Amino acid sequence: MLHALHVALRLACVDALVAIEDDKQQKAMTDLLTQKALVEEHFLLIVSANKGDVDRAANFATLYHRSLLSWMDHEVMQLAAEVRSQVLQEMPDPRKSSERAFQRSFAAHSWTDVLEYVIDMNAYLEKLYLVVFHQKKQGHIETAKIRLEKRVITAYQLLQEIAGKWARRESADSKDDAKNGKIVKDTTAVKDVVRGPAAGNSAQRGIRDLKDFIAAHAERVPKTADSADAHRQLAERLPATADFEIADPKLFAEALQARVGDYAAGTEIRQRLTERLEKSLQEQSLQAWSLIRGCSERCPLCGSKCDLVGEHSRHHCTHHLFPAFHGWMDRTSGLPSFNHCLCHGSRDGTYECKDGVWRKLEDYLREDHPSWLPFNHDANAGSKDVQHLRAAWVQCREPLLEYFSPMTDFCPEEWVEAHKDEGKPLTKADLKNAKDTIRKVRAKKWMPPSD
Repeated sequence: MLHALHVALRLACVDALVAIEDDKQQKAMTDLLTQKALVEEHFLLIVSANKGDVDRAANFATLYHRSLLSWMDHEVMQLAAEVRSQVLQEMPDPRKSSERAFQRSFAAHSWTDVLEYVIDMNAYLEKLYLVVFHQKKQGHIETAKIRLEKRVITAYQLLQEIAGKWARRESADSKDDAKNGKIVKDTTAVKDVVRGPAAGNSAQRGIRDLKDFIAAHAERVPKTADSADAHRQLAERLPATADFEIADPKLFAEALQARVGDYAAGTEIRQRLTERLEKSLQEQSLQAWSLIRGCSERCPLCGSKCDLVGEHSRHHCTHHLFPAFHGWMDRTSGLPSFNHCLCHGSRDGTYECKDGVWRKLEDYLREDHPSWLPFNHDANAGSKDVQHLRAAWVQCREPLLEYFSPMTDFCPEEWVEAHKDEGKPLTKADLKNAKDTIRKVRAKKWMPPSD
């Protein structure tokens, strides 16, 4: 047996290592294909070397535009991660999240929430999480989105401004060189801005000159926070391209400014920002919920969610319910069971196991639910919850009896007298609404109200 276990362990390790290597290989192949596309694009630009300044400016603007969009995508991911972090601060772990769920429903005497809690606590907890995530998103995302869009547009506008400054400097330098006799003009050659530079012009500007100017421009201008950020992004996002010669810096700059202006004024940036933000928020929402959800096991007596954090082999929950909230009833009379999980009545009762045999609690748990052992029996531990549970039964009795039919209707008179003034009792119509809400949450179709 030990040899078989050892072989099985080795096989599992080998399978895991193979899966890791396959994943690495797929990622490497994706990176190679991306680099291949960039190289092919550069080759196309090289093949297009005989084109004029207008085409070269358009190609350079397109590459710059893609690079700036990748920066925007990164900022969107950062923004969505900030929202997730704020939600995790509000609901930091499964234990505190479960506590929050109990306080929002039973302790707050919110009877609609109690009904949803009883039907499916995991779904109800996810609903509370979605509400918190939506509130944080509404409170921060709109203003942050406007700021990010402004930063991106500012970078495009700054690129236009820098291109104009570079063209003016190059034109001035060309005039100075001509006055000093550094350029010998070939009168037989005619400059053609469509086909490229004239053969007799010995001093040519290139794309590299413009890149150097952009990278160094931030050091020569007064800096504000927004200006410094835009300069830094332009310098860091310089696209990789061949160093093509520029025959007419002024014409090149004008074409570049026009194409960049089209991108800034168009709808692509705003649409991409909205789409990527929604997608990133959805991804961050799923990641945050996976951290908050915790263990999905429920107490076999009352259905309360296990609230332990991390890997564990024994389950535990802080707030137990009356077994009646989970549909437990007397096997002969059908009366609801009000024995709290931590009281002596629960310990002394008998429960039907999967094999049909009725056993004492310890034997029942050992037979069907060993991961819930040891089961603490402290009469005082759940006393603070009992009053909330009694009030909830008084106010939610009608829909609960419908949900757990054929449970017999029963409620102690002293409970009714003590809690009859704590809100309007729920009806069967409320049960339908609660079940619809839980179904939508399970199907990932429930959305918090916009207000």
